[in-house]
Amino acid sequence: MDFLIDTGELEEDVKHRPGKLYQFNFDKYEKNKRKWVGIDF
Repeated sequence: MDFLIDTGELEEDVKHRPGKLYQFNFDKYEKNKRKWVGIDF
């Protein structure tokens, strides 16, 4: 659905391989939420 934005950052201070960090694109969600049935926040 392409609602996640890659921040280009990784988790810090973790003992395992760091995960990539993402942000939710609320603007894109608001524009598309009327066109499909899915998760509502």
